[in-house]
Amino acid sequence: MKLKELGLTAQDIKDKVSKYMIETYERFDFLAETARDQYIYDENGTPYLDFYAGIAVNSAGNCNDKVVAAVKDQVGDIMHTFNYPYTIPQALLVGVEFDDTISGVDVKHGCLDRHLLLTAIGAHTIRMIPPLIITEADCDKAVEIILEAVLALEA
Repeated sequence: MKLKELGLTAQDIKDKVSKYMIETYERFDFLAETARDQYIYDENGTPYLDFYAGIAVNSAGNCNDKVVAAVKDQVGDIMHTFNYPYTIPQALLVGVEFDDTISGVDVKHGCLDRHLLLTAIGAHTIRMIPPLIITEADCDKAVEIILEAVLALEA
């Protein structure tokens, strides 16, 4: 669905969510309208490099042809597990811990302003779960954005 097709604005969607949904976490202040591979696009087509993956999931990117085919093949064996058994992907989550002078939440917001999605955990840590289809160039771009966000806090 697209906003233009519905005759709605991004604020209309935010208002509906605020009115009808129980908010249990802080939302990013943008509307995700479409996605492809490692990018999510807002209603204006602005790309956001997705290093966040979502709540309790590993990201395989969005609508990637190879991933869609692999998912169709895999669902016959196992579709989901939970947090009680150890799993390799869970153990390999990427986190960056800062000293006490840098807030992980502030870094997260600085990255969002620069169109990079990640999350803060604890007071001084950010966590990234990039999609499995991420490229080396996208990783370099993410590191550059994180560095910019940290340097802006130190200025």
